[in-house]
Amino acid sequence: MTTAKLSSSLPSGDANGLDPIIRKLIERPDVKQIAICVLDNRQTVTDNDSGATVPTLRIRRIEAVLRTDDLDVLQKIMRRAIETRTGAEVLPLDLEDDISEIFAQLAFDEDGQLVDADSEDADDDGDD
Repeated sequence: MTTAKLSSSLPSGDANGLDPIIRKLIERPDVKQIAICVLDNRQTVTDNDSGATVPTLRIRRIEAVLRTDDLDVLQKIMRRAIETRTGAEVLPLDLEDDISEIFAQLAFDEDGQLVDADSEDADDDGDD
């Protein structure tokens, strides 16, 4: 398995977009945050004994994801990247959108139970 190291520093100035979540990271270190980044290879080190070559990755730009309406798209992108990397079958984005739309239309009662689609208003299909 190929490995990589991560440079210990974040970009400075405008390239570091983590400021909006710093307080959250301090107050709730157990809560995961979402960020997207652009990275490159800062340096490559080769172990002369084993021949292993290890890149040290540098974060060039990082941005905290602050809008909840972006999370669905990012989740799809991450899922597709993982599926592609692992060789799992990748669903077309429009099919994933259709699936998401279906799940968004599901109704739950106050106890968190799925409401039966065949009950009550489900018969309002216009052919009365």
